[in-house]
Amino acid sequence: MRHRLNVTYYIKRADGRIEGPFRIRNLTVNAGLNAARQQLHNPAYALATTVAQYIAVSTDTGTPLAADTTLASEQTTNGLARAAGTYSSLGGVGAWQQAITLTYTGSPTIVITKSAIFDAAASGNMYYEALLSPSATLNTGDALVLTWAGTEQAA
Repeated sequence: MRHRLNVTYYIKRADGRIEGPFRIRNLTVNAGLNAARQQLHNPAYALATTVAQYIAVSTDTGTPLAADTTLASEQTTNGLARAAGTYSSLGGVGAWQQAITLTYTGSPTIVITKSAIFDAAASGNMYYEALLSPSATLNTGDALVLTWAGTEQAA
């Protein structure tokens, strides 16, 4: 199985202006590949209720690595905490998306540089990680709209 995944995001400023959309590729980390393999093939694991649906953001600027299992500098307050995205089937074979809107309530300005998808609201397995380019600079009241879209394909 091959995972093809892109992240599209834009910033909705508090004054209504829209910046973006921006589109980037992600990295499917080893833990995500292993968890997907378990979910598809291990009967004991497949009965679990965990779903890769929790979207997180970070201020970390490091390059995503296949060995990553956590999101360094993950934001947990001010409207930017990890939360379940809204799942949609995109039609076609294996096409899906998870979308979320996070509204920044803190101060001062914050620069969001990464996003990741996990299978739990805290801890859990990280499946995907992406470095945003350009980064998203948020002021109080700005919303970051993230859409992870992918296709599961035969290798």
